[in-house]
Amino acid sequence: MRFDPDRFLDERVQTYLVANPFIFLPFNAGRASASDSRYVPLRAGPARSQYVRPAHGRRDVRVARHRQFAYNEVSFMLVRLLQRFASVRLRQDAHPAAVPPPGAETSPYAVDGREREQIYKSLLTLNHYVCLYPELYSDADEGEHGRAAGEPAVLQLSDGSTLEGLLRSPAAAIDLRDVPNEDGPTVLARYPSKEEDKAFAAGIKVSIGHGVAVFWSVHLEYSPREEIAASILAKEASFTPDILKEAEEGRIRILRETLANLGLTLPSQPSNVARPTPQVLTAAAWRSGVIRRILQSLNVPDLDGVGDKGHELKDSNDTFILHPAIAASRVLGEPHAARYTNEDPETWNPKHIVVFGEGEMPPREFVPRFDLRTYYAALEKARQEQRCPESYPDLGWGMGEALLYGDVVTSTQTMLDKNMRLLSTLPTPLLSLASSQLTGRGRGGNIWLSPPGCLQFSILLRVPLSALPAQKIVFVQYLFALAVAEACRDHAVLGADGARVRIKWPNDIYAEMPGTGERKKVGGILVNTSFGAGNVELVVGNVF
Repeated sequence: MRFDPDRFLDERVQTYLVANPFIFLPFNAGRASASDSRYVPLRAGPARSQYVRPAHGRRDVRVARHRQFAYNEVSFMLVRLLQRFASVRLRQDAHPAAVPPPGAETSPYAVDGREREQIYKSLLTLNHYVCLYPELYSDADEGEHGRAAGEPAVLQLSDGSTLEGLLRSPAAAIDLRDVPNEDGPTVLARYPSKEEDKAFAAGIKVSIGHGVAVFWSVHLEYSPREEIAASILAKEASFTPDILKEAEEGRIRILRETLANLGLTLPSQPSNVARPTPQVLTAAAWRSGVIRRILQSLNVPDLDGVGDKGHELKDSNDTFILHPAIAASRVLGEPHAARYTNEDPETWNPKHIVVFGEGEMPPREFVPRFDLRTYYAALEKARQEQRCPESYPDLGWGMGEALLYGDVVTSTQTMLDKNMRLLSTLPTPLLSLASSQLTGRGRGGNIWLSPPGCLQFSILLRVPLSALPAQKIVFVQYLFALAVAEACRDHAVLGADGARVRIKWPNDIYAEMPGTGERKKVGGILVNTSFGAGNVELVVGNVF
């Protein structure tokens, strides 16, 4: 295998890139297709995205579609897996004699003035012909197999108090032996085990020129209740949930003090973290039977008879409590901060939904950030201008005519995409809309902060694969990005500023700043797909 990046810079770019521009897209059509007679669909693949090609008496699996996406997903999984172990090494004795493991022979050599490296098949394939056989060692393994990725730490702070339950690299400490005493650093914390040796510290503050720097030898970036620290601390029986809670509070306190030592002004405590508000489920007045079909699909009984507790609907990620419209003032009027006292989003359950019949709307004072009546009036006018159908097959409805709205929600995308019951059984299309999001999702696990004034929504669609083949699903995000940009350019939406909106291919929305022409990201699009029963469920999310 030759390391030759010039192939993408010289005339060979016509072969590697221009001939197949999809090759670097996250959702990628690859080179094989279902019409290629050399490939036969692998029935185990729900999206029929894999193909099997007979070769040399065995079957090799080639990912033809979504290839780069699969690479990214598997790479992330492998990294997460390897992070749980202290070291990895190859089992040299487990390799077939015909395929020596790396290092068994001298591999680098030169040909035509170019350096090459011999790559063994066992480095490139993982099938029944040859395999790599790694050994994984946990931090409990001692000796030659490597040291732990981390260990619990106990801090003795400058006020004399101690804090346990944090994570540090093994035996990590700040060595002050070569630091002059005069104008030396200020010690912020020590390790009690090294208290007798004043030459070591856990954290220090140092003046550098006209500035200040703070150094810590503990991992303040890791919460003791989350990975990576949680899996290491869990092996210590002495760390009870109460201790880990105190450790997390102490970690936040140290971080605040560190930022204060750097001269930064911090918000006053306690922090006013917003909480989710109850949502309302409504439908257009001109479309009958929408709410009834939604409730029937979820096997929800007549809500008028469920009483004050409402009807509980448990799903894979969230628990929902459905209430009738007559309970609106009680449910929507309750202070949501009192309903969710913990700042941890994992504890924000159950989530409450008040269900209104077609044409019914909640009192305006309970949904102050969004005027539902104005929304449906604008939707009806837009449908008339676009000449949308007046009726749909099977008593269906159009885009936006079924709306789940909340002033403050965790994530419109998560509520639809991570709750399998809602995802697979809700009639579509269903629009989930919020004025603010607390844990909005972006690509690659990124978190979107969505304060008031943003437009964030997700649309649940269900389409037969016969109408939308798997290889064409990738174009949904492109079409949606174009639709968003076109909507922004409508003079009634952003006026003359709409002409400044741009698409950064394939799914980011940028705007040119007035005066400077600098382009800044103002929105993004996220599409999640799920396959089942001959259909594809798409949750198309947008934050703007």
